[in-house]
Amino acid sequence: MSPKSRHNSHSSTSSQVSSVFSNDSGVSALTMTTMMSTGTDNSYVAPPNGLPCEFVGYGRCDLVFAIDDVENWIEHIINVHLRNKLPRKVFCWFCDEYTFDYKRVGDRRMNFEQRMWHIREHFINERRTVHNIRPDHYLNTHLHENSLIGDEQYYSVRRYSEAPQPSYLLDSNAPQDWEASGSRGQLVYTDTHNEDKIRRRERRKKR
Repeated sequence: MSPKSRHNSHSSTSSQVSSVFSNDSGVSALTMTTMMSTGTDNSYVAPPNGLPCEFVGYGRCDLVFAIDDVENWIEHIINVHLRNKLPRKVFCWFCDEYTFDYKRVGDRRMNFEQRMWHIREHFINERRTVHNIRPDHYLNTHLHENSLIGDEQYYSVRRYSEAPQPSYLLDSNAPQDWEASGSRGQLVYTDTHNEDKIRRRERRKKR
């Protein structure tokens, strides 16, 4: 079944729900956990070893592509969500082994495509699922600077840390899985509005 038809088959619920990740939900591979507007738990099971859209973490897209439908998966993300505005630097969803910088290959599209093929290997070799995806802070900044996401989504992701955080630092509406613990401890953001003001003042002093 194509991603489009699979999406349409769930259109009666997807318009009422907001997809979230859940690292400890205990459900099968690539199960999108959702909450109905009525407050009732509901979920649908996508095919195992599928390729989820990058924007599942932003609650914007629940499309899942077949594991061998890589080109359409990449094109969907680039054309529909990034609107062909490709970032200079991106991280892997799952590991810290590589930082994909366009300067290394001299082309933003090639850099992004190499990242996505790398991510696919995690799904194949490690049976990763949407519940293991970590937000990419380089991409998040790029999305915000190019008006592809709003302030609320941007700062919600900025507050994500894989190190345990005091509850007052996290918005009550932030995705639960973005409060998890893990290995990328350097990505701890607190009081981001104040940090941005400080950086702007420092830049003005240097002029």
